Amino acid sequence: APKVAAPTEIRFADIFPNASFAVRYAAMGVGAFEKVEKEFGLKINITEAKSPRDTLLAMVGGQADVSTSSLIPYLQVEQGGKNVAGVFAPFLGGGGVLVGLKQYEAVRGTNMAKYKGTIFGYTREGSNSQLLMQLASENSGLVWADEKKNAIAFGGTAAALPLLKAGRVDLIATDPTTAQAAIDAGVGYIVLNFNDPRTATSLVGYQIGVLYAFNQSFVDKYPEVTAAFVAALGKGLQAINAVGDDPAKVLALFPAAIQKQLSNGWEEQWALVSPGIVGTDGSLPAKYVDETIRFGVKAGQLTAAQSSAANVRAVIDNSFIQKYLRGSK
Repeated sequence: APKVAAPTEIRFADIFPNASFAVRYAAMGVGAFEKVEKEFGLKINITEAKSPRDTLLAMVGGQADVSTSSLIPYLQVEQGGKNVAGVFAPFLGGGGVLVGLKQYEAVRGTNMAKYKGTIFGYTREGSNSQLLMQLASENSGLVWADEKKNAIAFGGTAAALPLLKAGRVDLIATDPTTAQAAIDAGVGYIVLNFNDPRTATSLVGYQIGVLYAFNQSFVDKYPEVTAAFVAALGKGLQAINAVGDDPAKVLALFPAAIQKQLSNGWEEQWALVSPGIVGTDGSLPAKYVDETIRFGVKAGQLTAAQSSAANVRAVIDNSFIQKYLRGSK
């Protein structure tokens, strides 16, 4: 085969081990990333960050070629002049989980209204976790302007569990892995899982919870490498889909080090995230794109320019995953 243009590395900014990002771990575990490295003589260098915001900033700042975030931030940076290409959606769902202090489970249960006047926690203002908290609050009849007065923006996800353990927050919006850690520690319980269509779709609709995007300049320069990278993620997702109803078999797909990091409470973690992963194919369905944008506009995250059809077309690039899916049938 003729040689094609290829870099010496793909700089990949992703999240620290978290059940929501199982597709990447499967791509590593089944050797799909290694195959890309051998085919093009490059190295996939993965830097793990504390939040999707950090991975996005790494890419926008030139420290990474590809990152993981949600669709809305990519639309924001595209309209701001940084050209990106969203190429693979490994997770369709709201992404977050609301966790209450265990001591309130018997008296408050899943009734958000009973948390009126207590202390809410989320990563930062304008984040997905803050918006999910606000939406659930308003849906239960609470007035967000009143509730946010006592809220704590705790920054990185790692701070969520210590705050719960210390009793400094009553209800947090966090990721599924941290949610399960709170349950395992005996300090939390699930109030609302935004990844379960049975409980979330009526609140947030159909959402693209996670999206991998490249700098457009990388895609333009190395289209074959981009295609191979997307195909590797596709193989990871297909491997998960083949065993998705068995948490132990899903975990066994991952590299040993990641298995070890995620093993505690894995079965429960997988139950929280699997509805957003199993059955998907990595593409960005138009219905999910449209409803994610509609949600972003309603929540005040997206301006008219950021949500315009032209801006959306500039960001969404389904061509690579569609090519892979056609070839994998």
